[in-house]
Amino acid sequence: MKTTQTNLDPQVLPSRGIILSAMMAVASLGPMTLAFAVDASPVPSPAASPALDAHGAKALYAKGLALLRGTGGTKDAAAAGKLFQEAAQAGSPEAQAALGYLYSVGQGMPKDEDLAIKYLRMASAQKLASAQHNLAIMLLRKDAAANEAEAIVLLSDAADRGFLPSQIELGETYFDGKWTIKPDPDKAFHFMQLAAARGNASAANYLGVMYNTGSGVTMDKAQAAQWFEKAARQGEAKALVNLGRCYASGSGVEKNLVTAYALFKLGNEIRTGSIGIELTEMEHNLTPEQRQEAVKVMGSYRESAGVTAPSVKEIAL
Repeated sequence: MKTTQTNLDPQVLPSRGIILSAMMAVASLGPMTLAFAVDASPVPSPAASPALDAHGAKALYAKGLALLRGTGGTKDAAAAGKLFQEAAQAGSPEAQAALGYLYSVGQGMPKDEDLAIKYLRMASAQKLASAQHNLAIMLLRKDAAANEAEAIVLLSDAADRGFLPSQIELGETYFDGKWTIKPDPDKAFHFMQLAAARGNASAANYLGVMYNTGSGVTMDKAQAAQWFEKAARQGEAKALVNLGRCYASGSGVEKNLVTAYALFKLGNEIRTGSIGIELTEMEHNLTPEQRQEAVKVMGSYRESAGVTAPSVKEIAL
C-alpha cells in the first residue's frame, strides 16, 4: 500500500478519555464538573448482607448509575460508589467497570489508580468492552512502553467486537502514532473502516483524508470526496472544510466555488475560526448572487445534519 504522511490539525475525541458503560449503551462522561465529598465509611461485606444474584446485582448497578448521573433527581457519586461496590462483589462486570471509572477520576471515591486498574481487570476478564477500553488507556498512561502489548490486545478485542471508541482509538493511534506505537496506515485504515461502517462521522472524515493522500490505501480522489460528503452530511466540521477544498479545486468532484464557499462557511461556523483567511478570500471572489445561492447550499447540509445553530458535536479530525 502507498503511504503518505499527512499533517493534520490536532483533535480531541471521546475515545481518548475514559468511557463508562451504561446498561445497554456507552456514555462518555469525560471529566466531572461537580465535586462530591468522599465517603470513606465501610461498604457492607458480602457476609453482612444477603447474597445477590445476577438480577439483583444488575438492579443495584442501575440504581448506582442513576445516582451518578442524577437521572432520578438526586446526584450522589459517593452513594453510587457504594452500590457499585456491592454489585461488583456479586460479580457485575458493569459495576466493576463503573468502580474502575470512579477510582480513576476520584469521583465519589478516593482517587486510586491501582484500585481502578484492579476493578477494570475484573470487568475485562468478563469481556466487557468498555472496561477493556478503559483498562488499555490507563495502562498506556501509566507506562506505555511496558503495557503497550497488553493494551493493544485489549483495544483490538473490544474493537473487533464492535466497540466504537476502541475502533476510533486504534484508528487514530495507528494513523498518527501515539504512546510508543508507531504509525501504521494499513491498520489505521482497517479500524477507521470498521468505525465508518457504523456511521461514525469522524472515521468517515479520516477515510476521506486517507483516500485523498494515499495513506494506507490506493489514492482515489473521488472516494475521498465521497467520504468527506458522508461526514459533512452529519455536520462534521472538518469534513465540511475538506469537502469544500475538493469543490474549490475540483478534486474528485466537479469544481464549484459556490458549493465550496457554502461548505467553508458552515464548517467555519461550527468550528469557529478554523479557516477564516480562506473563507474571506473566497467571499471576495463571489458575487452577491452567488453568496445568496451559497446560503441555500448551507441549508441543505444543515438539514441533513440537523444543524440549526453554529454548534454541533465535534468528533473531528
